[in-house]
Amino acid sequence: MTITRLLLGIAIAWFLALSIRNGRADEWDTTDKALFAGFVALQAIDAAQTRYTSRHPDQYVERGVLMGDQPSDARILAVKSSLVGLVYWGVRDMDADSRQLLLVVMDVLSVSVVGHNYFVGVKWGFR
Repeated sequence: MTITRLLLGIAIAWFLALSIRNGRADEWDTTDKALFAGFVALQAIDAAQTRYTSRHPDQYVERGVLMGDQPSDARILAVKSSLVGLVYWGVRDMDADSRQLLLVVMDVLSVSVVGHNYFVGVKWGFR
């Protein structure tokens, strides 16, 4: 898988995440949309970091259960896209308070993973 395909997949996932106009998505306020957009962005960063670690197996060990030891670009894209889709599907019809709480929790968890990766030296693997 080339970097172009990876970026195209992330762009498609981003577009789908931003096109929250179906079902009850019209009820999402600015906070909901910002929290979900943050989650999508953090998943894209984590995907880039995972790609970087898979290119440097002598320096890093992938700990993601669904990713495996050295995930391919296709696997990274599939896992991250599936996660974004499942989270959206799970929160789209929730009441506003529950949706925002869950999205805050997902964002905090994602920030902790991305932050940990950053502090151990993992870069964004888009090059």
